[in-house]
Amino acid sequence: MMQQPEQTLAKMLKNGARALAAYAAAKASLALDAAKAPSDAALAAEPPEVVEAPPGVEAPASARFEEWHNVLTARIEELAVAVLTGKPERFVEQVRWARAALEARGIASDALRSRLEALRGVLAEQIPEAWAPLAIGCLERALEEFHGDPPGMTPRLSADTPEGRLAAEYLLTILEGDRPKARRLVLEAADQGVPPADLYLKVLLPAQEELGRMWLLGEINVAEEHFATATTRTVMAELNARFAGKPCHGKTLLIAAVPGNQHDLGVQAVADLFEADGWKVIPLGANVPAEDLGQAVDFYQPDLVGLSVALWTQMPALQHCIAAVRASRHGPAVKILVGGAGTAGCEDLVKAWGGDACAASADQGRAIAKALVLEARSP
Repeated sequence: MMQQPEQTLAKMLKNGARALAAYAAAKASLALDAAKAPSDAALAAEPPEVVEAPPGVEAPASARFEEWHNVLTARIEELAVAVLTGKPERFVEQVRWARAALEARGIASDALRSRLEALRGVLAEQIPEAWAPLAIGCLERALEEFHGDPPGMTPRLSADTPEGRLAAEYLLTILEGDRPKARRLVLEAADQGVPPADLYLKVLLPAQEELGRMWLLGEINVAEEHFATATTRTVMAELNARFAGKPCHGKTLLIAAVPGNQHDLGVQAVADLFEADGWKVIPLGANVPAEDLGQAVDFYQPDLVGLSVALWTQMPALQHCIAAVRASRHGPAVKILVGGAGTAGCEDLVKAWGGDACAASADQGRAIAKALVLEARSP
């Protein structure tokens, strides 16, 4: 079957991302060096002083080049998905997040903009002329809408509700390194009658979302994020034992994170909540290959498959997973529910690829699953 131009171009961009990024980073560096170069008259009047880097210390220019190489590689991979899916607005969001993250680390927004402009020139040179507008159009839109906050930029936790205040105190306590106290805060709330489901949905998951925002903006580091996530995983395990589960209604959920999605805390939270609602749950965890997912569907024969997509760049993996589920023997009969931050605004794509619905939250996922499976009537 002949591929559409969007598919071919997206593949070209993804496979060539590092090479294209290196070319663009080099072009931007040369342009900046040329702009800073002294005139011939200035050189004649005052020869420049030569300063050598100490032995064993990498030259700053080399380090900067590698950093920008990585930044541009990520943007090209996001651009490839925007071309594939026809969602340039999502690429605009990704560029705005990149700008905000760099600004939070003390890097001026003009530095990113100049590299993206260099990338635009590289794409014009390297992409076949007939396909170039597909990619360059997305990039130009991102440059036009460069300024402005990306969605989710503001802190996620609110002090307007008891659960919001508890979530904020819980997260602060973890970041102070007091794991036992953080655990006590949540378990004491459960002892006082707060339902475990509310603690999942209104305390632990919002705190985890805020943690992700803080990491992206450089407010915490990887070690702090890992410590906080490990703490929340432990607290969830203790809370899970306190659910007053409903009787099993005979329906099965199989849930997994798509390939490339290493974050399975949300998968586990959804699994726990569905189990408490009376579902038999088969949680497969993080980074599940599409082929293995299809085999699991045939083996467990679930009524519902849940797929988690953390990042926009994992959307092609989602498409492969949906195809693998539908191609399995049991696949045509199963319902497919998709969730995760990476799927925002993409319900049309999910349905076009063979999925049944998207959920913006774990709680919404429970309601959609009820409508799709428990309340569905046979034709």
